[in-house]
Amino acid sequence: MKADFTRTIVTTKVEVAEITVVNGTVATAPLKEIVKVDTKKLSEESALKEAKKLNPGKNVVVLGIDSKEEVRGMTFETFMEHSVPVVRPASQQK
Repeated sequence: MKADFTRTIVTTKVEVAEITVVNGTVATAPLKEIVKVDTKKLSEESALKEAKKLNPGKNVVVLGIDSKEEVRGMTFETFMEHSVPVVRPASQQK
């Protein structure tokens, strides 16, 4: 297929664990993996912020971040079928 419009999509998987101290020993317990789909990679700082938001009251740590990029596209005809007219923001008016 010849794509007239393309966009890079980034899927980021974040491995997260809870840190606890039991009898003076640090222990980690895995938490649910976080998956984010966006047009940019998730930074380590943003991954930690998201992990804390999704696991309130827990001491969390990011163990790993894995990002995969994929270029997706569509034809002009498909774009016209699925798009809607929008007004540009004032800062982008010509």
